Amino acid sequence: MNILKAYTLSLLVLFAALASCSSQSRINKSAQHNLINSAALKTAHVGISIYDLQKDKFLYNHNAEKYFVPASNTKIPTCFLAMKYLGDSLPGLKVTELDDKLIVKGTGDPTLLDPEFKHQPVLIF
Repeated sequence: MNILKAYTLSLLVLFAALASCSSQSRINKSAQHNLINSAALKTAHVGISIYDLQKDKFLYNHNAEKYFVPASNTKIPTCFLAMKYLGDSLPGLKVTELDDKLIVKGTGDPTLLDPEFKHQPVLIF
């Protein structure tokens, strides 16, 4: 989550810097250096288009011609399918008996032992 905050802040700083630049070449260099060539965005799908309303022209374009699926639109069917197929709860542990052994495996429950979640059904087994 801290990485997301850092990149969001970086984007805001970048856009503020780009807004204050007067020459298009400075914008291109700044965007390439600070954002496009960023290691964190190498595998990301990023499109940027900065348009100056007073000059009626684009100051910067990067993948502006490509179509992107907004993340918020992707979350809607994901949430629907999760609610439909996963139900209202997931197992926190998988317990298997093997001969005289009891094997207990965690399922990766992110709420386990988190103080924000007072109800801990995994601990009551």
